[in-house]
Amino acid sequence: MSSPAAMPTLTKASNFVTPLVGASLDSIIKPSDNNHVLPPDEQEQDQVLKKIRSFWGSGSGKLRIQVSDSLRTSKKFRQVLKETLLPNAYWFELDLLVIRDMRPVHGSLARFAGECHQRLKQQMLTSEERDCVYLGGSDVTFLQGMIPGLGKKPQTYRKAPDQSYTMTNPQTGVRIQTVMFEAGFSESYHDLARDMKHWLLNSSGRVQLVVLANIQEDRRTLITQQKTEEFKDNMANLLIEFGNTYGKANHADLLERATKACTKQETNTMAAYEKCYQEVKTDDWVGPITAALEFWELDDSSEPHKRGETVHVFPGPVVGSLPPIYISDIIHPRCHESFPSFDSSRRLDLDPCGFVKALTDGIKDLAVIRAHDLIWPDPPDKGDYDFEE
Repeated sequence: MSSPAAMPTLTKASNFVTPLVGASLDSIIKPSDNNHVLPPDEQEQDQVLKKIRSFWGSGSGKLRIQVSDSLRTSKKFRQVLKETLLPNAYWFELDLLVIRDMRPVHGSLARFAGECHQRLKQQMLTSEERDCVYLGGSDVTFLQGMIPGLGKKPQTYRKAPDQSYTMTNPQTGVRIQTVMFEAGFSESYHDLARDMKHWLLNSSGRVQLVVLANIQEDRRTLITQQKTEEFKDNMANLLIEFGNTYGKANHADLLERATKACTKQETNTMAAYEKCYQEVKTDDWVGPITAALEFWELDDSSEPHKRGETVHVFPGPVVGSLPPIYISDIIHPRCHESFPSFDSSRRLDLDPCGFVKALTDGIKDLAVIRAHDLIWPDPPDKGDYDFEE
């Protein structure tokens, strides 16, 4: 079980699991007070934060919110975003604030990238290089056209990876994203492969390596499971012990099946959340998962080429071996001369067990989020927002 400290309490804010880095948005949004009128910028900020809170965990991909120039340039607003969201979970496109729903399963690749980055700093990078290489970075603006071929996802000239390694050119101060991590959860392999080609072919030679995680969920098996008497009994017990008024009303027919005593439960506590986390059965809420990793680079003819083999990592046992990451993947070739006695032969061998652990935790987190959305739904008059892919 992943550490409960990484998870919020059993409130609607639990949909913020993966992207949060600081305080929850609930603690920042101002309570309504008819006797106190907020300044226009604060009113707009509160409305934007409420839309983000409603969107998170919806699985809708991306939320685009039009913001005023004054809010977009507000240091206070940008500080709120910086303190509550991961850097690669949001960015600005002219007058639009774009929020990406980093769900737990997607986040497993980002977590694996972070663990590998720690090993890179400890085992491969020199002190000078460590000062120039960091985890994450801004979205990349593509300078060329689109990628032809199969795929359903819209292509854009501006794209943010699930995670990246970024270096700063010590001579110019320019930041260069050199390694991209891209996860696809129940999306077509064609879309994932097209993302990879977009990074390698349309980034003006900046991206040196793309790591793909192709993660698929068997939804048919999940639908079958959720029709069983066992699932209905399990959900009834969750409702009776952890559900709110709306969840119980929505599924009143299931409450008669509950085998547990109906006791008053103070759900908005960490102890209650931990207990709910333990009692949610993953197979009830997430279909069987398969996952494979691929590493892609450009060959001598500047065409995408798979480094090594496709490694099937989940469920175990792992089939295949991950290829290494080389120092030239991280330190851009044009910057090698900036570091004295640069050794281009350095490599880091990767262990897929880190990704397997992160994915296992992400699957559990996803199960808890899905269960939570049914047993603890929002009030029906909360209001809806339009999501834009």
